Amino acid sequence: MLLDIEVVIPGQPRAQKRHRPSFRGGNFDPSSEDKKVIRDHFFPHKQPKPYEGLLSIEIYAFFQTPKSWSEKKKKEVEGKFRGKTPDVDNICKIVLDSLNKYIYTDDNLVVIQKVEKRYSVKPCTVIKLKSIEQEYI
Repeated sequence: MLLDIEVVIPGQPRAQKRHRPSFRGGNFDPSSEDKKVIRDHFFPHKQPKPYEGLLSIEIYAFFQTPKSWSEKKKKEVEGKFRGKTPDVDNICKIVLDSLNKYIYTDDNLVVIQKVEKRYSVKPCTVIKLKSIEQEYI
């Protein structure tokens, strides 16, 4: 079974938030609802058994241009890189953790990753997940 999945998640891209101690002991994951949204969009691609081969992932995070900006400025920055928070590693982390044991057996199977942050008037996250045809040792 080879994977070649592309999913578009509408809305502002999300990033992994720092776990906090729970009042009942253990840790509380403040990103659990965001992870569920990601998994819900991947549901049509879910297989009975998670994928076990090597993977490549591309994530394109399109962030909403500020509403206070003029239409002219919004058009100027459309599709251009966004050098602000959240960090790309946190954007990648929430996606990898969401799909762990759901689409693939473990996120350590992802050997290539590409993450871009850009401006857009239509915020969304585009996730492309592909299998790599190479056996690992």
